[in-house]
Amino acid sequence: MNFKESWTAEWNGHVLHISRVTDRFPNSFSTASLKRIDSQSAGSVAYQIEFHRDKEPFCGPDLVGPVHYYEQAFPSDMRLITISVAGESDAATIQVPKRKTRGATRSTR
Repeated sequence: MNFKESWTAEWNGHVLHISRVTDRFPNSFSTASLKRIDSQSAGSVAYQIEFHRDKEPFCGPDLVGPVHYYEQAFPSDMRLITISVAGESDAATIQVPKRKTRGATRSTR
């Protein structure tokens, strides 16, 4: 599974769930998460993969296990998410999904 194509984002209420799946690893264990970094692009929020074990900073994009990241304060005017690995030139870009709006129900009394 390609690093760039393995990312998704979806709203869970007011929380944006950014995740990555992989078919390269047999279990769902990962010590990687995302860290928001400064972005030079308007309309885009940038994240970098952050590893939480001593030996993992040497991993590349093809060695990252599943990632689940929950963003509770995602800016409403952003339309793109860019995800990169430190030291790598390639980055994944995904669109921010539209928030689902709850339809107002009217009483018909």
